[in-house]
Amino acid sequence: MRTPQKRIADLKALAARLDREILDNDVKKSLLDLPKYLLEDAEKSLLEQGQIQAEDPSLAMIANRLNYAQSLLTKYGPNMKLSKGNPKRTRKISRR
Repeated sequence: MRTPQKRIADLKALAARLDREILDNDVKKSLLDLPKYLLEDAEKSLLEQGQIQAEDPSLAMIANRLNYAQSLLTKYGPNMKLSKGNPKRTRKISRR
């Protein structure tokens, strides 16, 4: 079983790689801002309290968000863009 420190390090590495590979800033912001913020928060919690549960739900959510970003990168490529269609609906990712 991976330690929380190792899991956080792995997630930070994935986030950094996705940040380098995704070219559009709007896509980066949409896909990566929340997981990166939560990673910083988890890391601070670990440093301040000296503990974080290995199966912490926030780490699972971060992993899910980053894996989703990875799947979109694989499907649409590094030049993917946000599609600005109907403002009442969620913006979609598209190839451009």
